[in-house]
Amino acid sequence: MAMTIWNSPRQLADLKELYDRLLADPASVSDDELLEKVASSLWPTNCWDFAENAFAMIGPACWLRPHLTRQLIRHPIEAIFAAGDNDPELVHAQGIARATLDRGLRLRPEGERWLVVVWPTLLPMVREVIADLKAERWGET
Repeated sequence: MAMTIWNSPRQLADLKELYDRLLADPASVSDDELLEKVASSLWPTNCWDFAENAFAMIGPACWLRPHLTRQLIRHPIEAIFAAGDNDPELVHAQGIARATLDRGLRLRPEGERWLVVVWPTLLPMVREVIADLKAERWGET
């Protein structure tokens, strides 16, 4: 059974407050504040659960601030990469699968729209992020 994203823990309530403020007054939230709040809202778990949760948590930010997408998608991609998947097509498929999951965190409507509408178009960006990770970890180019 899926839990509502805003029930607990506390960092999710704080993230909800930020998203509510962003929707009400976009200028009241800086890009740096948004990036910091999303990153500080993530919590450690196994790689696959982390990736699923991260997709749910970054979706609204990516929808509302598309220019931050490359930075934000790195969170779930790093988790999938850490689990051993470094094939961009497989990593991309994980995000597409997340859009239809009926478990884990529930997505805000903006996050659902982003996963359904935008994420499927981002395979080239996923390739870039994975190339960056390979270069950072293994010196591959």
